[in-house]
Amino acid sequence: MRENNVSLKGEPEWDPDSEKREHYITFIVNQLTLEEKTDMIHGAGFFKTKGVERLGIPPLTMSDGPMGVRNEFYNDKWVPIGYSDDYVSYAPSNSALAATWNPQLAYKCGRNLGEEARGRGKDVILAPGINIKRNPLCGRNFEYMSEDPYIVETLVVPFINGVQENDVAACVKHFALNCQETNRLYVDTIVDKRTLHELYLKGFRAAVCKAHSYSIMNAYNKVNGSHCSENKELLDDIIVENQQAIEMTGIYRDIINGTRELLSSVIDNRLNNVMKYLTSITLVMAVPTIISGFFGMNVRVPLALATHAFLIISLATTLICGVIFVVLKKNRIL
Repeated sequence: MRENNVSLKGEPEWDPDSEKREHYITFIVNQLTLEEKTDMIHGAGFFKTKGVERLGIPPLTMSDGPMGVRNEFYNDKWVPIGYSDDYVSYAPSNSALAATWNPQLAYKCGRNLGEEARGRGKDVILAPGINIKRNPLCGRNFEYMSEDPYIVETLVVPFINGVQENDVAACVKHFALNCQETNRLYVDTIVDKRTLHELYLKGFRAAVCKAHSYSIMNAYNKVNGSHCSENKELLDDIIVENQQAIEMTGIYRDIINGTRELLSSVIDNRLNNVMKYLTSITLVMAVPTIISGFFGMNVRVPLALATHAFLIISLATTLICGVIFVVLKKNRIL
């Protein structure tokens, strides 16, 4: 609910009509501050984003996974809470499902998963997993459908349709080429364009263009030298520029471009501020050295007195630097 349940100035009435609905959503998005937009695309706890209470935007809650909705976790650690009312059906693994070659059964599995996710108050279910099984030793092969892209693209569509008819977003994963668990954060998969599109992306294309999956999860690995979460070929050239996927990627494109501009701006500004701060420290810390040098070389004073002067001035300048740092941090300059 909004703060004090007060309508915003100029706020249009909510209407299920698609055009009026889009107008309402656009109005709400335009009210968001940059900080609120940033918060909304970051985790605010396990399987949860941050909402915007003043605009009536609730947190987005998610859960694994392809074989059933996970039990509830603590907000800040990977430990089940231990509730007795969060039990759900155990579905067959995606590999077992694909072995049936049965689109109707894929739809039923997706529908059951969506029903139980919605019953648990989840907005997004992190499923299905559709990476091609390239390596038989991959630790998540059970979670992926098949080594055959045709089977994947045939079964992923009814599965997602079943999930999303329950007002739950499917999150097809992992985009792309997450074909091994060993060193999955660092392994670099080198693949040519034809192989990428004819084998590894067929399932994702069907998930987006035919089933209209509401979300996609990036993979952990690198592809052709760049991590999937910042891979221009995957994100810009394939997803954003694919006009068939425009319904799904309209908001996604805004988030990607806005985040890039934000990060670029933040990094540039903070680097400039840090350099200014370090330069200030260098100049200030040079003062005691210069003064003590003057005492030692140009003024006839005992060595002990010059040493004491150096220590006192050094302490004073250190305190000054500390005060400067606190002020900069308080004003969010550093």
